[in-house]
Amino acid sequence: MRIQPGPGYNFISSSSGFTLDASEQFPARDAIVSPCQPLKVKYDSYDATANSHFFTVCVGTVNNLVPQVEVDTGTWVKLDRVTSGQPDPPVGTLLVTAGLGVVYLRCGNETGPPAKYPKDDTANAGYPRIISAGGSTVPSDSDTYSYILLAEVLIDANENVTITPVVSSSLWTERFKCGTSVAKYWWSAV
Repeated sequence: MRIQPGPGYNFISSSSGFTLDASEQFPARDAIVSPCQPLKVKYDSYDATANSHFFTVCVGTVNNLVPQVEVDTGTWVKLDRVTSGQPDPPVGTLLVTAGLGVVYLRCGNETGPPAKYPKDDTANAGYPRIISAGGSTVPSDSDTYSYILLAEVLIDANENVTITPVVSSSLWTERFKCGTSVAKYWWSAV
């Protein structure tokens, strides 16, 4: 008899018989779900010399576009970057020195014609970008940009970092603008 091991059970077979171990019928969620879910923000490292904390974001999409993260001042790189044929996920700087911070996604509108939301030109500021900031609030939506919180960050006095992900899936977003009121945006997990 052959049974392959799987989540929650293990199978051992020998000439003396077999054993089915089902002691963990309900394993922890982390044991079966990949720790890198789309657009999940994760802590990366700390540089004491620069007094900077760094983060990574798992590859995901927004309206089928792979977002960018700022790796150096003014240098934006897509999350699915490949260097020398190997995945090379970019590392962003947490712009939080102590206390509360946020990591959010910003998408911009191209007025057109034809109008596009989000913008699909990676050189344009309206392309989906992941940004970190100090404080506990995400900017308010405007006619130009929409925002969604990806994670909350807490850095204590001992430089311990806690990142609480809010989004862990790819996203789809829609924009509606009518008259003079500020555009309305909708976000959906996909």
